[in-house]
Amino acid sequence: MAKFAKLYLAAVDRANEYVGRVATYLIYFICLIVVIDVTLRYVFNDPAIWGQEATLFFFGAYFMLGVGYNLLHKRHVRVEIVYQYLPQRLKKIIDFCSSAFVMFFAVLLFWQGGWMFVSSFVTQERSPSMWGPLLYPYKIFIPIAAALLMLQVIAEVIRDILAVNETKERMADNKRSQK
Repeated sequence: MAKFAKLYLAAVDRANEYVGRVATYLIYFICLIVVIDVTLRYVFNDPAIWGQEATLFFFGAYFMLGVGYNLLHKRHVRVEIVYQYLPQRLKKIIDFCSSAFVMFFAVLLFWQGGWMFVSSFVTQERSPSMWGPLLYPYKIFIPIAAALLMLQVIAEVIRDILAVNETKERMADNKRSQK
């Protein structure tokens, strides 16, 4: 079981690391779109009808794809006023409880985001703007991000369980060596 857990952890961590690093490059693409849009608008007095909406779509993808990466690197907002002073084992228990909440959110996001994508794809939904792009290529990022988040939450729970078990084993070893 421990071997499978370590393989799972490595695979999920690698996937979220890769997706997160690739997603960081979207910010450069977003900046390029903004520069092109501003240049067209103020230099050539010919604004692009797609500029602002494209920026929003790509920023949404950037944000969503970074969720699992942020959890992997523990970069989500956490109030550590009390948490930092707690024993390691209690921290792991609190992490486990918060993971249950995050998993509930991720499952809902996957379920509803998946339906939004399928509905958008089947109806060929378009944005109501003048540009009118298809929306399903952007909505697919919702269930993908939720799936990556779910996988990373499971990985964090496994990591917490392994850490608690290692702490128990270490404590038992210390008691045996003291006898």
